[in-house]
Amino acid sequence: MATTMTVSAEREILWSDDFNPIKTMKIDEDDKGIVSLSQMANANTNQREYFVWPLDSLQFPNFTTTSRSYFTLTVEGSNYVFGRLIIGYTITDFDYDAKDDMIYFCGVENNLNGYHKNIIGRVRFFDLFYSTSYTVPIDIFYITVNNPKAYLQKIDFFRSNVNNAPRLSLIANDEDSQNNTVGTNNYMLGFFSSYYIWYDIASNTYQSFETYNTRLTDVIHTKDYIIVCGMRDLQTLVLYSHIKDAPSIYTSKYYNTYPLYHNFKYPQYEIIGLGSKENTFLIGCSVIAPQEDRMEFSFFNIDTIINKLHTQIVTGMEEECRSRITDMVFDSVTRFVHVLACNGCSMLNVKDMIFQVQPYLVNPYISFMTVPNEAKSGCYLMKSLTLYNKNQDFLVFGARANDSIVNVDGTFSGFKGNLYFFDRLAYDNGYATNCGEDYKLLIGPNNSYYVEVEGHMYNNITINNATTNLISAGNLDKLCNLICN
Repeated sequence: MATTMTVSAEREILWSDDFNPIKTMKIDEDDKGIVSLSQMANANTNQREYFVWPLDSLQFPNFTTTSRSYFTLTVEGSNYVFGRLIIGYTITDFDYDAKDDMIYFCGVENNLNGYHKNIIGRVRFFDLFYSTSYTVPIDIFYITVNNPKAYLQKIDFFRSNVNNAPRLSLIANDEDSQNNTVGTNNYMLGFFSSYYIWYDIASNTYQSFETYNTRLTDVIHTKDYIIVCGMRDLQTLVLYSHIKDAPSIYTSKYYNTYPLYHNFKYPQYEIIGLGSKENTFLIGCSVIAPQEDRMEFSFFNIDTIINKLHTQIVTGMEEECRSRITDMVFDSVTRFVHVLACNGCSMLNVKDMIFQVQPYLVNPYISFMTVPNEAKSGCYLMKSLTLYNKNQDFLVFGARANDSIVNVDGTFSGFKGNLYFFDRLAYDNGYATNCGEDYKLLIGPNNSYYVEVEGHMYNNITINNATTNLISAGNLDKLCNLICN
């Protein structure tokens, strides 16, 4: 977080240019600080995914394990990030439980023989960042799915509506698709199996729900339901809804949509829940539509079955409508959704951007968009967004691109730079001149192409017990440098 919040600020974590930003989130409502996750593949190489890909390139490249995962904590008034390094594990996602002050994460344990084990980790927030020991113990739980190549990529914490018991929802899918070369007009992808996993923390038991030929990409929780989001191909949205305390009771909905705009890696439908007190959620995506490519945001509710209510589209700025949604965060006070979107076309002057969507509106409105100074045309560097300071400010976690990477043969292969934070007043619409550029986006209603098609049930449901282990995380604090304020 910025030491002095005026309009915006940019900070870099010194000596961190080998880390790849993954996720950031505020820790509880008392603003204990902001925790961020990054990965490092190798101390001598930089494997960041900076550029959009041409249409005939791999859409879902192979999953690559890393040698180190790095948690950091940034707090108000400190020039340091308090860091913990976990060696031998590729951590792909994390979440936080305020009641027990616990951080949960998922990923894989790396093995020298090329295989990996899926793991869930558990560590107290206080122990991870404020323990006086150089290393802290972390509980590891091993889980298995039918496909040995499938890996855990998403985790979401929730509690039972019946007895408040702590539980986890997880997503696992294969490292690539059966047909991972996609032509301009080839929207049919042959996916391997994906898995939704319902995990009971108290008993260390879990239920695994397998679905064929589908890539599940995320899971969220509403007041009463678990919503699993995925895709069957580049124009079929997949939604499963589970009852929180009875996951075997579920329904599914499939929708044909406009094709996802896929001139970047990992085209997918993004999902976010709209608060813990109602059964509503938002689907965001960037699509190839008649007249113009665009970002769309569709409002859903669930009352036993899933219902699509209306869609909003971004209009008036053609270049920005080619962008891929990277992250979305819901503000329960204003009921706005803050959207982080990355460059979607290497041939246009498009940069990473942050703007707000008002899901409940059915009339056109203006959204104010911010582009950080460190955003670079043709790259996507900003990976995750969170709100803090009672939702008055937001923070974006990403990386800089201030050093060019030139290969031995003289060819150019990208940029290198330290991990990076961008702080901003969440609702400052005053066209600030420091640390970023400000624009306006017009967002309006649209009867977008959504056609419900026959859904599919899960193909296989299994119940298993997890095995456990204990590992350690080492201390690795780093200094932050203010580059703009």
